[in-house]
Amino acid sequence: MPFSAHIQILTDFEKEKDKLLLEAVRDFEKEIILFNQEQLQDGELSTGQDITPPYRPFTISVKKGKGQVYDRVTLLDTGDYYSKFFLVYFKDKFSIESTDRKALSLELKYSIDILGLNDKNLQGTIDLIKPNFIDRFRKALNE
Repeated sequence: MPFSAHIQILTDFEKEKDKLLLEAVRDFEKEIILFNQEQLQDGELSTGQDITPPYRPFTISVKKGKGQVYDRVTLLDTGDYYSKFFLVYFKDKFSIESTDRKALSLELKYSIDILGLNDKNLQGTIDLIKPNFIDRFRKALNE
């Protein structure tokens, strides 16, 4: 294949890279959502900061009674909020959202940063989708 053909393939790939990357992300939606859920269970926002404000004394006593975590805010009680997470795709990015009826009030109280990945989980996502993305790149080169 002539060098100019390789240049054209790379030029075409450059135009399609965001689309191919998001296709790779789609293959790992469940894992990405799980990263966000685990992050919340650790009491952490996407910024890496603790979720605040802390639980109030009444909530702590209720959580103790249920045998749930109470030393940090996890936003996990019945599991409804977590179970309604999904990914929304845009032209060159994605976001994590929730259709749970409490989603807006939780974001207003604790921050919009309850949804999204911290640096560790973002790197985990990159590591997860990288082989898939590389395969898509190789296929694009061979077309």
